Amino acid sequence: MSTNHDESGANTMMDRVWLPLILPISAAAITAALILGIGSTLLAFNTELLKIGDEHILTPVAIALGMTVVVLFGGTIAAKTWAKDE
Repeated sequence: MSTNHDESGANTMMDRVWLPLILPISAAAITAALILGIGSTLLAFNTELLKIGDEHILTPVAIALGMTVVVLFGGTIAAKTWAKDE
């Protein structure tokens, strides 16, 4: 009976075949789910105007701007945290 292990004990079938297939497909599926979820959430909001300072902007635009800022700051914090570990 043959095994899928090389001399170092690594599982070559998993490393060379399944992970390169599973990771991009799962990343694309998660990205699509997030895009559709965020898009439907923004479409569900009314098109009321929100007053920020002297400007009037649509509520979904303000929410999208806030979400963008949160994602950018989260990515910055994650990158700095992981950079310290190495």
